[in-house]
Amino acid sequence: MHIVINGEDMGASARGLPAARPLYAVVDVFASTKSVRVIQVDYGFPSLQTLCRQVIQKHVIHRLAIDGLDLPLVLKNFCKYE
Repeated sequence: MHIVINGEDMGASARGLPAARPLYAVVDVFASTKSVRVIQVDYGFPSLQTLCRQVIQKHVIHRLAIDGLDLPLVLKNFCKYE
């Protein structure tokens, strides 16, 4: 988890969070804060699996067209996910 203030990444605030369990964000703000937004930011390099999905998605007109491809069902479902 990183803290971002006014678009500037202030660095990691937590590491090694359990990915298989729900994570609840609690934000404590003060002064003239008008809004808080929690977003997921991916750091590092995408996996080969993710890169393949992006190429497949780029070459189909609509995500539902993935159903017509000669791919295993598990891979089709993965490719439909953004």
